Amino acid sequence: MSNPRAEFIPLVDRARLTLPHNARVAVMLVVNVEQQEFDQPMGRPLSPQPPGRERLPDVPNFSWFEYGLRVGFWRMLATTRRLRFPATMALNGAVCDNYPRVAQAASSAGWDVVGHGYFQRPLPAEQDESAAIARALSAIESCLGVRPLGWLGPGLGETANTPELLVDHGVEFVLDWVNDDQPYELNVANGRLLSVPYSNELNDIGVYVRLGHPGPSMLERVRDHLQTLIDDEPETARVMPIAVHPYVLGQPHRFPYFVKMLELVANTPAAVPRLGTCGPEAAPPCPFWPHQAPLWPQLDLISDASRPHCGLVMAASWPAGPSSPAPLPQPVLTRGMRASPCPPRERSEQRCQ
Repeated sequence: MSNPRAEFIPLVDRARLTLPHNARVAVMLVVNVEQQEFDQPMGRPLSPQPPGRERLPDVPNFSWFEYGLRVGFWRMLATTRRLRFPATMALNGAVCDNYPRVAQAASSAGWDVVGHGYFQRPLPAEQDESAAIARALSAIESCLGVRPLGWLGPGLGETANTPELLVDHGVEFVLDWVNDDQPYELNVANGRLLSVPYSNELNDIGVYVRLGHPGPSMLERVRDHLQTLIDDEPETARVMPIAVHPYVLGQPHRFPYFVKMLELVANTPAAVPRLGTCGPEAAPPCPFWPHQAPLWPQLDLISDASRPHCGLVMAASWPAGPSSPAPLPQPVLTRGMRASPCPPRERSEQRCQ
């Protein structure tokens, strides 16, 4: 069975996308702010208990995880503020109820928010999936005054019904699918749902917890990944997600590499940090970058005054529907990304240092 959720359009067959300031890569920092349940087994334990002799509460693993909320998160928050680096928070609704200071501090700093379940429990494990989605989104809305339009499933878990249920609850994009470097539209039975790139490879859980790699490994991956996207053919904009967790990269011995990752991106002209969602109506506003922030599906055409010979370009648009056939497959674009018929610009010579 092939993928029923996405039409197969290779990247080389798509219209070229561009980013502001001639950037090649939109870097999206996703900080997973989660809550494990004290009276439940830990999903990703650092210190596994002997099989058949598991005990609850699992104090060593729960407290390792809670370190992220008590300490690690605040390190990350301070660094993103100092570097003026935008962050997207994938937030468990339970954090709003049990650790509201954390969620509110991130929101006050201008972090974007996407729903991430209520507890850190995959949707296939929920008895009532629709109720679990509603509970998570409502908890975040009650705490922050903003109902998320994006969703990252705990563990990226979905059932056969998840995309339709997310649409029913007002979600417009999802980060569960790690199969592309550009946003694209998912096939859903009701409405529309955008897939925005996420990563299991540029993810501190995979690098440090699953593989046990040393501290510099994540920085090396980010550097090499970014340089590859800058040099890639065809010359078109791509999204580079970086997924982090406060209880992993927020640990003191790993944290210097988190700082260096953000500094690397900030000092690479071909890369532009972007939020997952933030439009003109969103609160809080996007204080860091022009165009009020990308990765935001919208349906309008604008004139690119900086390149008048291009005429009208798509600032952000869903693909043309059956009633509006296009000669070439139209990509799903995002605010700040443009599809252009103009000749490619000269490749940036900026290298990742």
